[in-house]
Amino acid sequence: MKRSALRLVRYSSTGVTPSLGASGPAAPSSPLQALRSLFRGFYEPYSSHRSILRLGSAAPSVSAESYIAESALVAGHVQIADRVSVWPDAIVRSEPSSTASSSSSSPSNSSAASSTSAAVDGASVLHVGYGSNVQDGAIVTGATVIGSFVTIGHGAQLHSTKVGDESLIGMGAVLMPGSVVEPRSIVAAGAVVGAGVVVKEGEVWGGVPARRLRATKETEQEYFMKSAEEYWKLAIKHRENTDAGEASLWKQAQTIRKELGIQDL
Repeated sequence: MKRSALRLVRYSSTGVTPSLGASGPAAPSSPLQALRSLFRGFYEPYSSHRSILRLGSAAPSVSAESYIAESALVAGHVQIADRVSVWPDAIVRSEPSSTASSSSSSPSNSSAASSTSAAVDGASVLHVGYGSNVQDGAIVTGATVIGSFVTIGHGAQLHSTKVGDESLIGMGAVLMPGSVVEPRSIVAAGAVVGAGVVVKEGEVWGGVPARRLRATKETEQEYFMKSAEEYWKLAIKHRENTDAGEASLWKQAQTIRKELGIQDL
């Protein structure tokens, strides 16, 4: 909501109509006013923000079996795999000028992610792997590659980094360009992993700057996939509500706008 202008929509059990802000019924001197006069409902804000956005020639590739919240943003050279969820106010963005993280900063024998960043029009693609989730307010940019069953915590920032399968990036953590988090690892909340730093497989890192704290426990490793699966179950519920239109006044209002041939309200 905070990245786009709000509109007012009046709706009832039989449909939705955009409001011009006037109080009470208006004389049906135009198709829009005639439509408005049919309903007696209440006002509710909606947003014209687009959750999937092309940047120049760079268009996201988003699986039909995924969930992108209406206030999230997926833009540019981005690949969203099956069962990925991107939650409210999260940003997943890769401009056409994005370049891959330096190979010198990540060892050749590192198994940082099960997927590699592909090249499109000379730019690297930001990839979010199967079953992963990007939580509320998180920011993922550049040539980042996220493996499968990864949880990116609320407000975390990932910039041209690699995160291996079944890992957890804590709330507010920052991964700088060229950093690598190998599979089944944890970056604690608020930690800052510096440029070119490698978090080895099965380790827990925390602090500013981040350093190794200990090895992950068996119970923690079991939690990684379970957490990702639980987030997908929750995403299905959100997606069903959105598809039903109950949480998407924007979609209903856009239909009316198109029928009336209006460009703006």
